[in-house]
Order: sequence, then structure tokens, then C-alpha cells
Amino acid sequence: DDYAAALAEFDRGAVLENTSQIYFRGGALWTALASGDLAEIKRRMEGDFGEIGLVAQKNFDDPNVVLVELRRLTALPDQSGLGQHIIADWAAYFGDQALALEAKTKAFNTGSTIGLSFTLWRPIYKNMRKTEGFKKLVSKIGLADYWRETSNWGDFCHPVGDDDFECN
Repeated sequence: DDYAAALAEFDRGAVLENTSQIYFRGGALWTALASGDLAEIKRRMEGDFGEIGLVAQKNFDDPNVVLVELRRLTALPDQSGLGQHIIADWAAYFGDQALALEAKTKAFNTGSTIGLSFTLWRPIYKNMRKTEGFKKLVSKIGLADYWRETSNWGDFCHPVGDDDFECN
């Protein structure tokens, strides 16, 4: 929960030679979103974050407009796995956990499993992780079986009895 330190690390990494600027800029933006600091969010939104980011930039103060456009973009048959991940991030930020889960599921269905599993634990998904749909998704991708077999439940999920689990 030390967002200031996390943002400082992203800024420090962004000036290193031979680095992926989009990784550092994107990571800083998602950290700012999780912090809820509107001034920091708007500062981190500056620059090119593609079509999906542009939708959020232009309509940031009108979440309904953003969510309508995100629903349209997630429904596109040629939307990339990365695009679905980004849609999920914005949907979660604007409070639409169902859309966030739908986009994450579509990202998984494109074969984008590495990004899916790592981004599921971002602070912005804390509400999505509490849903039955999230439990179905992590079961579908094999995480629930892994947790049960290894007893390595990590920080966000834990067993409830012999057949169930919950996440936070």
C-alpha cells in the first residue's frame, strides 16, 4: 500500500537505458489508479496509451461514457489479449467488476495467460477478486488446483473447507 514508493520506483526505472517506457509508464498509471489520488492519476495519464487509454483520458470525469466505450471495445472480435487486460483495468477502476472480469476472461481465452495471472493481483482488482466469477476464472486457468495441491495460497486467496476458497 505504499503507492508513493511504488511510483518513485517506476520513475527511477523509466530513466534507465534500454528499458520499455510503456512498462514503466503503464505500471505507474495503474499504481496511481489504485492509490485513488486524482491529481496523480491525471498526471500519469499524460501521453499515449493507445485507443483504450485515450477513451479514459478524454472522458475521465464521466465514467458512464468510458464504460460504454469499454463495453464496445471488449466486444470487438479482434481485440487483443493485451487490449482486454487494459480494458479490465479501466473497468475495475470505474467500478464495473463484471466488465473487468469479462475482459480478463477474454484475455485468457486469447492465450494471454502470463499477463492474466500476474495482473489479477493488482490492488485495483480487490473487489473483482471477491466475486464468484473470479473464483470460476482462477479455477478454469488451474490456479485453484495448484493452490490445493501445493497449499501455497499466496496473499489473496485461502481455502474454505475442503472444496471451496475465497479471495480478497
